[in-house]
Amino acid sequence: MSDGLISELYRLHGEELGRSLRRRGASRETAADITHDAFLRMLALPANVALADPRSFLFRVARNLSIDLARRRRALPLASDGEAALALVSDDAPSAERFALAKLELAAIQRALDGVPSAPREAFLMRLDGKTYDEIASSLGVPRQTAFSQVVRVIAHLAAAVGRLQK
Repeated sequence: MSDGLISELYRLHGEELGRSLRRRGASRETAADITHDAFLRMLALPANVALADPRSFLFRVARNLSIDLARRRRALPLASDGEAALALVSDDAPSAERFALAKLELAAIQRALDGVPSAPREAFLMRLDGKTYDEIASSLGVPRQTAFSQVVRVIAHLAAAVGRLQK
C-alpha cells in the first residue's frame, strides 16, 4: 500500500480506531501502540494488494493485535518466580549466520537512518524511545498527523534498506 493511502486512512480512521480500542479496555498508550502497529501492518502489504474495505481490514488487524497482546500478558504472570518467567520469554541463542546477518542489517539500517532528514529521524527515534505521537508532535512543534507520517516514512525507508540487503 502507498504512503499516501496509509496517511489518508490514518487521517480518516486513526482516532476512531484508538477510541474503539480504548472502549475495549486498552489504555491510551496501548491503544496508540496497537493503532500504530495496525497501520504498519497495512504499510507492509505488497503494493499490488487491493483491499475491498481498508477500514474493516484495519480494524480487524488492530483487534487481532489486541488479542495477541492480551494473550501475551496473560501468559507472563503465570510464572511465579523470575527463573520461570525468563523461561517463558527466553529464546535460543542466534546462530553465527543469523548473528552476521543481523550485523549487516543493523549497518544497513544505520546507513539508511543517517540519510534521513533530522526532523523525521528525531520523530522516529522518539517513537523508538516509547514516546506517544502526541508527545512527539508537541516536542517537534508539528501536528500529530505529521509526527505519525514522519515515523511511517522512516520505517518504510528503513524496511526498504533491509529489503535491498536481503535480495
